Amino acid sequence: MERPSISHTRVTADRELSRLVLRLEAARWPSSIDLPLHEGRRNFEAFVRDLTLTDGDTPTEEITIRSDGGVLRLRRYSPPSARHGTLVYLHGGGWVFGSLDSHDGLCCALAHAADVEVLAVDYSLAPEHPFPAALNDACAAVRWAAERDARVAVAGDSAGAALALAVAMHARDNATVKLAGLFLLYPPTVPGGLGGEEAESPSSAFLTRGEMEWYWSRYLQSETARADPLAIPLLGEVKNLPPTYIVVAGLDPLHAEGIDLAQRMIDAGVDVTLRDYSEMVHGFMLFAADLTAGREAIRDVGASVRRVLDRQPADAA
Repeated sequence: MERPSISHTRVTADRELSRLVLRLEAARWPSSIDLPLHEGRRNFEAFVRDLTLTDGDTPTEEITIRSDGGVLRLRRYSPPSARHGTLVYLHGGGWVFGSLDSHDGLCCALAHAADVEVLAVDYSLAPEHPFPAALNDACAAVRWAAERDARVAVAGDSAGAALALAVAMHARDNATVKLAGLFLLYPPTVPGGLGGEEAESPSSAFLTRGEMEWYWSRYLQSETARADPLAIPLLGEVKNLPPTYIVVAGLDPLHAEGIDLAQRMIDAGVDVTLRDYSEMVHGFMLFAADLTAGREAIRDVGASVRRVLDRQPADAA
């Protein structure tokens, strides 16, 4: 096992973020949580797709598989030069919002950056389908991928990062899949948080603590769920997890949670790389059309995905 390590990369933003915030303020985007559910989902979708850097050159394929909840939709991105290995991707959106389409641009960009197939998962959303429905779907997708490619890594942003971590814990505890790597982009780990920016910060256009608590309340609808480490990663044991790459943003209310998680994993002997973009906001990798740091983070995550999948033996599953 490699010696646990941690490295901070502080990326200084120029005027890009300020220009983006001003543009969003002028557009008067409402918070998706303030709208009726179906309207909030459309609003979230439009907000993300308006800001995401897209690349239509990657062939995609729509796939359906079986999960505990029924039929599960997947979208596979296959760069023409893709080498062996699959990255299963779990989108963000607070377990309530987000879809294959909202994160289409990011998944396409990661497929190119890593030069591997990316398998995006259209998991069940809360509040109609609270924990553990999304986790069951995510695990089903990872099992399906591992049956076809022994080299599998899992990634997710925001709520999808919490799901990715839970998938890795579940795979470890049940010996279902040997994951090559784990990629957690600004993960939430516990209701109530561990500190962060106040709601009046300019970065609140991207996430506030109040919004995060609203998401948790829709995802966890029972006391049993609130005591389950697969629902709340801070409650879980993090030893014996695969090499993990964590991205955090300094202007994100989840920043402290990501830092704390990285340290807990290092203390448990996990090989961790932590990238801290100190002047970025929650979700900044989705906004790579406007933010150089988003493009740099996609490039660096992609390179790390490629490295861990190249290291994984072909018969590891």
